[in-house]
Amino acid sequence: PANPRIRYEFPPTKFLRSDEPPTADYSLIHFDWNPRSMKEDTLYETTQLNTLSMRGKGDVSSPPDHYPDRSEELLMYSLPHHVDSMEEVIGSSNSETGYCSGGLHGEACLIRGGEWVMKEELDGPPNFAAPRPPHHSAIPSLAKGIANDISFELPDNYMRGAGDTYFSGKMLAKLGRIILVASELKGLAATPTTD
Repeated sequence: PANPRIRYEFPPTKFLRSDEPPTADYSLIHFDWNPRSMKEDTLYETTQLNTLSMRGKGDVSSPPDHYPDRSEELLMYSLPHHVDSMEEVIGSSNSETGYCSGGLHGEACLIRGGEWVMKEELDGPPNFAAPRPPHHSAIPSLAKGIANDISFELPDNYMRGAGDTYFSGKMLAKLGRIILVASELKGLAATPTTD
């Protein structure tokens, strides 16, 4: 691969080869391997150098970026869980070659395709809230913790952007968790009790 790129897409758009419409129940992860033929590059440069040595002078130009008569489909091994989640995308074959070999992580199969698109099931739209409320015995401890943490503020040097990126990320995550837990507890308090 020359310069691979990875892109995350949610919600997905309609560019897959399947007929089903895109929904918010899954996301797509694009691995554009951006393949480039080393054989063609080497052949071009060798031809240019041979021409120079025969003439004794000349200018070596850079190889062309694209060879229209040559396929740029990449062959790469894929693990079973990659093959299971792979989607056919317009512009890349993403086809199995049928050649597999055993390894430490299971059968690895050769896949032909310059761009892999993998479907990641989300089990519904993303949500930061817990899938179920906390156990009733944990609610007093959560409320006490929130009462202490709700006044947490980032230090001044981090607010000015002078702190390091590692701990500032941890502090922002802490603020996010405080807000989520507080909003869930507020929602539980507003929910009427039923017998």
